[in-house]
This record gives sequence, C-alpha cells and structure tokens, in this order.
Amino acid sequence: MSSDVADSVVVQGVSWAAGVAGVHTALDALTSRRTVDGAATVDPDTGELVTDEPVTDADLRALSSSLSRAKARIDAVLMVLARGLHERDAARVAGAISTGQLLAQDFGGDRTDANAFVRTAIQLSNTPIIEDALAQGRVNRDQAGVIARALNHLPIAVEAADRVRAQESLLDAARLLSIQDLGRAATRTAEAFKTPAEADQHEEGQLRARERRAARNTRFWMRDNRDGTHRGGFTLPDTEAEMLRSAVEALAAPRRYHLESAEADADGADAAEADAGLPSDQRHRQGRAFAIICSHLPADALPNAGGISAVLSVNVDYDTLTGQLGPGTLPSGARISAAKARQIGCGAGILPQVLGGKPLPLDLGQLQRLFNATQRRALAMRDRGCAYPGCDRPPQWCEGHHWRNPWTPRNPDDSHGATDLGNGCLLCAHHHRLVHDRHVQIRERNGYLEFLVPPVIGQKTNADYGGDLFTPDNPVGALQWQRNYRWTARERTG
Repeated sequence: MSSDVADSVVVQGVSWAAGVAGVHTALDALTSRRTVDGAATVDPDTGELVTDEPVTDADLRALSSSLSRAKARIDAVLMVLARGLHERDAARVAGAISTGQLLAQDFGGDRTDANAFVRTAIQLSNTPIIEDALAQGRVNRDQAGVIARALNHLPIAVEAADRVRAQESLLDAARLLSIQDLGRAATRTAEAFKTPAEADQHEEGQLRARERRAARNTRFWMRDNRDGTHRGGFTLPDTEAEMLRSAVEALAAPRRYHLESAEADADGADAAEADAGLPSDQRHRQGRAFAIICSHLPADALPNAGGISAVLSVNVDYDTLTGQLGPGTLPSGARISAAKARQIGCGAGILPQVLGGKPLPLDLGQLQRLFNATQRRALAMRDRGCAYPGCDRPPQWCEGHHWRNPWTPRNPDDSHGATDLGNGCLLCAHHHRLVHDRHVQIRERNGYLEFLVPPVIGQKTNADYGGDLFTPDNPVGALQWQRNYRWTARERTG
C-alpha cells in the first residue's frame, strides 16, 4: 500500500490501513465458526467451559440482515477506492486496459462485473444522498446502482433541489420495492418534481433510448453439438423476451393447470406420458418447452404472411395508441414506449377491453369454479403476480384464488363464491396452499389486497420474527395487515 493511502485519515484519526485491518480482525471472530449452533469455549481466566446461548431463527435472521448491511457499507468503501484508482488513472500505469480489469486482476474477479462496479462508483459521486445511504447500509449495492444510473440520465438543467427530491423519493421506494420494480420506478424519476405529463415525456425519452440500445444489442447464435442437439444463446428486447417467456413457462409449468380448465385434462395426461423418464428440473422442462414452440412455428404465420403475433397483454390507454405520449406496461411490469405499444397494436393480439372494444366475459358467477384464460390475463395485469406480501412469483406461476367468498365455503349451508374478478386474486402454488391451510384473512383497502400475516421484513416494518407462520413464536397478536408492494405507473388525470 502506498504511503499516501496508508497514512490518509478515514475518521477520527484512523488510517485506511488501520480501518481495513480492524475489519479483518472483526471478521476473524466470525469466519472461525462453521455452524450456527452454540459453540463451547474455555474461559481463559477461569478455565471453565462456556457455552454460547442457543441461536434462534429470529437471531439468525437478525444477524444475516445486519451482516448484509455491513456488506453494503464495505461496498461503499470499495467504491471510494475504485473511484480513486480511476481518477488517478492507475490502470494505465499498471498496464491494464481499464480500472475494472485492474480490480479483477487483483482478486480474480470478472472484468465485466468490475467495470460495472467502477461505473456505479463514478455515478454515485453525483448522487451524494444515495452514496451516504449505501455507506450507512440503508440500501445495497444493486439498489444504489439502479438509482444512480437513473439519476445520471436526468437532464443537466434539472435544479439541485429537484435532484435531491428525486434521490429521496427513490430511496424511500428502495425500502418497499424489488430491484426490478425499483428500476421501473427509477425511469419515472421526474415524477418527483414534474407534472405527470412532463414525467411521461421524460420516461418516453428514456424508454426509447433503452429500446434503441436493446435493438443494437439483440443477437442470436446457434451451434451444432454433433450429437443430435444444438446449443445457443440470444439477447432480446424486453417485449419479445416476455412473449417467449410466456410461451415457455405456459408449457413448462408444473402440471397443475389441469385444475384451471377442463379442456386441459387430456393434454396434461398426454404431456405427463411424453415427459416420463425425462429430467424434471425447471431448466430441462423449459428446454423441452422451447423445442415444442420451435416445432409449432407455422411458416404461413410468420411476418410478411399475415399472421398474428403471440398474444401479449399491454396495459395502455386510448391516447397512447392514437399517437399521444404515455408508455405502456407489460404483464411483468416492464415499461415500453408509446411507439413500441403502437407497433405491437398493429400486429399483435391485444385484449379488446384495453382498447375500449367489446367487453370480454370477466364475471362468470357461481356456476363455474375455475377462472378462465381471459380472467387470468386481467388478474395478471392487475396483480402483476402473486399478491401475497413479499412474494415475487410472476403471473405464469400463479393460480386463481377466490379471496372474498370462497367457491367452496367452510359452512355447507353457505353459497359458493362467485368466479368474478372482484372475488379473484393471483397466488403462487405455495401461498395458495398456505392461505387455505392457515385460513389467512384477506381484505381490500384503497384498491390493494392486504393479508393478515407476520410483518414482512424490509417492507412496512423492521420487526424481526422467527419460524413459520402462526407458530408459538408468532402469535395472532403479532400479525399485521400487509400488502405486496409492486411499482405501477400512476394513473394520468385530465
């Protein structure tokens, strides 16, 4: 270590060298442990055997959360060092082609990841509030990177006070949203200090630029393995990737969808017979699903032959499709520009109710138990996946649940609940079973479904809890009404 770095002061007279050494000393006490069970040690003063207190599940979660925050703080320090190396042009002096390559060489890391790390470090220098939050462990490196990248795309003319409001707004969002939804919220950064129409215009510009980059980066390759198989890879824009994902997951999902439609019974049996003896893990199932899709591509339905694109639900309004600004939303929540939405509208199957056409049958009453395909699409656009707090399962992995009035009531004298959108929500298979088995209460508040469950760490409270739901560690009195936070674009008015 050079003398100027070694002698520089970190805080309260502690040098860089002493500070890093202190980190290693603290870690030595933890890395010597190989299990989470209480360890027995000999007291050096008395010679007696001392056993640690038992570690509960709640303790493990609290310790893991605390160390994750410590890791974020270490990342903040590493970014200061990376930025220093970049500013000093240390890579050129050392004969490396970039600071990222230099960092990768020093610890055997990946050059691409290291270059991205350096870019984030540079961008954070322009977002001091976010950099401070990373240094305090309030956000992790990925969250800080998403926010910093978005804020660095703000126009130069944006005033300092507006930049501060944008940073604070996204910092609050990071506490509630998944990393994917945080990225989508970041494209609407201007909403913190502009009108919705101005924010639309800013987001439209960002989305168009991103779609142009995606078009440049789109690629495909395939090679013959000479053993009866081919291997390949691709890079696709979000819209086309979601078309492919929807088709693959529909074919590769565990065979539970025979519960969703009577017509699928025979198909499910045929598929089970065809899959007999084959690997059943997700990657192999999806690989076979992709092969099925390739084998069913009709030549007369490809472009220039008058076919219909794969059905893709796009949440847009009339103004978007008639040329006005206003981005669209895919089922996953990914945003696309108004131009892209209009392009899809020319050749893809879009749900008529979005365009103000003839209404589709969305309410089936009590005569039909299972939600049909049209209702599932509507639920997917509304719930964006499993509605259970903290769950990130996408719509394709979910099942329809009668949340307000169960289709099969507990009391035989009660009537069946209606198979209507107002009585339906999406739950993944795991949470669907849990809601039924534990009789989880659900209510609607301000247009969102809330579940009476233990608090979800990182969302509405920092309270810790251990074990599974409704165990002695989690009495009913500890339950709270929680909802699943997913970012959605604000409705435009006027």
